[in-house]
Amino acid sequence: MVAILAMVIFEPGILTISIAIGLTGRTYMARIVRGKMLQLRDQEFTLASRSLGAGRFRLVWKHLIPNSLGPIIISVMFTIPDAIFAESFLSFIGLGIQRPQASLGSLISNGTKYMQFHPYLLGSQPRS
Repeated sequence: MVAILAMVIFEPGILTISIAIGLTGRTYMARIVRGKMLQLRDQEFTLASRSLGAGRFRLVWKHLIPNSLGPIIISVMFTIPDAIFAESFLSFIGLGIQRPQASLGSLISNGTKYMQFHPYLLGSQPRS
């Protein structure tokens, strides 16, 4: 709903779609990162680093962020198909990327017109 609202209010384009999908997808990523940071905070290596005199900045940059990159990368890889689907859906209903630029949703939207009026084009082509 946020992405559709953003596309209606602002000019449809790739920047608007990217911002809308980024805003809606950040809550999932923030939950993953927060959970991993809370899990790593109670590990022994962070206690050892704190006992050796490391400050909060050093603890976060040298220990917590490198150890939490794995789940962050995995969750980003799983959210890419969702972003592609959201972009193609918005383009399919006419709120996404406009005509001169190619998009999966606009290509499917154009294909449905051919399927309605020229269904014989869906059949297999005769081989010569």
